[in-house]
Parts: sequence; C-alpha cells; structure tokens
Amino acid sequence: MRVTVLAAFAILASVIRCAATPVAPFYVANIGYCLGSFASGPCTNVASSSGAEINGSGTVTTSGETVSFTSSSVAKPGSLGGKVSVTSNTFNSSGPGVMVDALEQLNDVMTVSLGGLTGTGVMELFYALDGTNTATGVDLGATFGPHFVPYACVKLGIGEPIFPFGCTAHDTATVDGLFSAGFVPFTYNDPFNLWFQLESIAGTGFGAGRRTGTGTSIADFFNTADIAGVLFFDSSMNPVSGTPTITSALGISYQDLAAVPEPGTMVLAATGLIGLLSKRRIRKTPTSRRCM
Repeated sequence: MRVTVLAAFAILASVIRCAATPVAPFYVANIGYCLGSFASGPCTNVASSSGAEINGSGTVTTSGETVSFTSSSVAKPGSLGGKVSVTSNTFNSSGPGVMVDALEQLNDVMTVSLGGLTGTGVMELFYALDGTNTATGVDLGATFGPHFVPYACVKLGIGEPIFPFGCTAHDTATVDGLFSAGFVPFTYNDPFNLWFQLESIAGTGFGAGRRTGTGTSIADFFNTADIAGVLFFDSSMNPVSGTPTITSALGISYQDLAAVPEPGTMVLAATGLIGLLSKRRIRKTPTSRRCM
C-alpha cells in the first residue's frame, strides 16, 4: 500500500509541475435551488456575494410539490458558512423534488518554503465543521445518492481543477469536529491554488416515489466551516522538521495552523488524536485581499 501511495503522489506531482498558472484568488457565496438534479439546467440562482452575508427566500412550485425556503450564506478568507430551512408540501409522487443549496467557495494562491527544500512535498489538510441537520414529516429520511438530506458537503484540496470535484458529506444530526481532507502533493516555492467549499443542502430529495404530505428540512452550518490545520511531509511521507514560510494571496495566516510536531506526536496525529490542531481557527492577517 505504501508503494502504491507514493507512486500516486509521484504521478500527481508531475501533473502539478505541468499545471497552468494558478487561478486568481476569490471567495464567493451563493444561494440557489434545483429541480430534480444538481445539473446546471434545472438549477436557479437566487443570490450571490463576494464578501457580505447574503439572504434569500422564496417559494417553488412544481408538478408534485410546493417548497418554501429561507437561506443565509457567507464566505470570507478561511471561513465559510450556510444555512437552509425548507418547508415542503409534496402532494403527489410524480414531482421532480426540490433541493435548496447555500454554497460557499474559496480559492487562495499560496506558496510554501521550508529551509532549502525543493521539489515535491506532501501536506495533510484539516477542516473544522460544526452544525446540525434536522428533518420532520415526509422530509425525514429523504436521500440524495448515498446520504441523507439535509446535509453539509465539504471540499478542501489544492491544485487544479478548482471546481467541481468530489466532496465529503456530513449528514448526521449533529456535526462537531476536526476532519482530515487527506494528503496532497505540492511543489516547494511554486505558487498553487488551495480551494475550500461548503454546501448546506436541504429539501425533499429528488425523483419520483417520495412520500406525500408535509415536512421540514434544515441544514444549519452558518459560519462554522474553517480551514483548521496543515501538516507537512516529504515525498516519502516522513514528517519534515522546521517551520515553513507560507504566503497567501487572500491574507490567510496559515503560519498559525502549520503544526510540525515531533515524530512521536505524528503517530498520534495519524491515529486521529490531533490535539495540536483541535478546534483551532484561522486568523486573518491585515494584508490586502483580492476578490472577484
């Protein structure tokens, strides 16, 4: 397995070296709803913002249901949050279903320098998330793919493409913890994109055959998703020593999150006992910020 992992990092590292110039940094919040699918065609945007908190509400009526919703969304460097509250009346089983999505995206451009290191390194990224998912009536037990609705969906990684990419769904009633987004290769001293996305999704689920009647669905993750930590390894997955210098186009202070513990502590980190990172939050530096 170790050989397979290292081989995969070698392939990804070659892609990174050939990647185009990083995408310009931005952060944006959106509120929208979709009928029957999350594809672009059936989806309608309600509100967008590249800084200030936004709120949206409305009523959507299809051939099979009426859904009223309220939603809030905010995106800022290092931290994202959304809340969606839906009240539904499914009056027959032939409607497409309605899902409301508060979506926040962040894209930073960063570089990592550490002593005289060059070439490929590996980082493990962590995010913190806390919130709640609640549903009643016919919306209780609604599903989308392998998980229940409502839910939060988080994406954190580096490189290209920025969006879309796979996400990690959090559909339990209560979510509160620090989560690893996995290991990703990067090139020392070269700029690369770091992307972070949160979706708070509530609604009826999609497709025919759903129960008829009334229900509610609430995904509440407002101002709760943070980039929470980063650990560094060499290309052979050995922990590096020293303190990295990390630049951020959005002015995010990754320095405060870069824990480089002793090897014994790294064993604890590998088993999930990452106390050095638990509950830490991004602090913004007073540098200029670019957004689009």
